[in-house]
Amino acid sequence: MSRFTWMKVASALLLSGCAATSTMVGVREPDITQIKPTDQRSKVERLLGERLWRAGSSDGVIYDIYEYKMAQPAHPLLGSVWLSMDVLSLGTMTSARGISQYSWPVKQVAVAYDARDQVLFVSRPWSVNAAASGDYSLGTSAYSLKDIVPPPCRRMRSLLPADSGVPSNSRPSLLALAGSSSEVSTLKLDWLLGIKVTIDGRELEGRVIELPPGGHTVNDAEVEFLPGRKYGLKFESFGVGISAWEEVNWIEDVDSAETLFCFPPRYTTQ
Repeated sequence: MSRFTWMKVASALLLSGCAATSTMVGVREPDITQIKPTDQRSKVERLLGERLWRAGSSDGVIYDIYEYKMAQPAHPLLGSVWLSMDVLSLGTMTSARGISQYSWPVKQVAVAYDARDQVLFVSRPWSVNAAASGDYSLGTSAYSLKDIVPPPCRRMRSLLPADSGVPSNSRPSLLALAGSSSEVSTLKLDWLLGIKVTIDGRELEGRVIELPPGGHTVNDAEVEFLPGRKYGLKFESFGVGISAWEEVNWIEDVDSAETLFCFPPRYTTQ
């Protein structure tokens, strides 16, 4: 067997093992009641992992959003079957079943910190996958995951529930850009964008543009760029079936990882 083939087999085993093992043994949610006021950020992130995105700060309080897998019961037989089939198919079954970061049900939670990275409060968790599914419907194809919010689209301020504890006036801090006035905003385009880009009705020339802060129209997206912040128009493709993908474009605050706008995903096959 060639080295390349062995690498494909090893990759399939790693991918299959993670997804199938989760299916076989189930998933337990982290116990967020272990997080208490005055705990340090390090304890929170040992339990929840690194923050998903930062909602910003207000009155000296910093608000970070975390995400984790929703609890699922164990399915030993089903997990064993998927593991066997996925190894034989070199990973294509995992993609077909959507057992991935794309489709696994998730919850999010907001944690507030003071300037010393000590916890002030922890919100109640909320489910994300069912939220805004009407806005981000992925079509009606046989391989479509139409009730799933794509990972980049989960990092949006509009998905925060009313009782998240994140105040509406929380915003990212202003950043000074090297070699530029702190009064401008910068937008950078990914190389692999599959869409033409216009800003305020004008076709964009080049991959990096400086803009005056405030409201702008990027294609059909109405977004607000803050002074001194760096933004990106991003692209990623997620496998949702055998030779089937959902291609997602979104506008992101590079430093906070907040998604300002998520374009409707496009379904493609090969």
